[in-house]
Amino acid sequence: MEKTKDKIRYDASQFRLAIESTKERIEIEQVSFKNFPKGSCGVTSILLGIYLHELGYGPLYCVRGRGIIINDSHKRKGYTGFQTHSWLEKDNTIIDITADQFSDIKSSVIVIKDKKWHYSRFPDPIKDPVSLNSMCLKNDKDYYELLLAYRIIVRYLYFK
Repeated sequence: MEKTKDKIRYDASQFRLAIESTKERIEIEQVSFKNFPKGSCGVTSILLGIYLHELGYGPLYCVRGRGIIINDSHKRKGYTGFQTHSWLEKDNTIIDITADQFSDIKSSVIVIKDKKWHYSRFPDPIKDPVSLNSMCLKNDKDYYELLLAYRIIVRYLYFK
């Protein structure tokens, strides 16, 4: 599995680079990539999952969790509430290319078996098989926008 983890890390890193390089061209009404990785973990996880599946990694799961805000800056402002995060899992391995939107994570690409950070911060997450239908798409326009975003990212990967 270590070789597979290294390969997944490489492919996930390339996918993240493609998003960073094309984010100004991606327009999805539900989410903005302008501040990537902030606020784009759900869509990013689905798109990365579809890409990895197409590369032959087999079934992946999109995992969505919700946790109480623990950021001190929010507490100082008197704000309390919840935050959400999404990532991928395959064979008990976490694949996350947006965790660095949180101040305590420095790595831009995470491929690890250790679930401590994810499951303690976002307990009792929901797991769904990766597909475009994993998104809460409101209508055909949202579906089209997601497909277009995927094409922009993948085209960059193949023709960079």
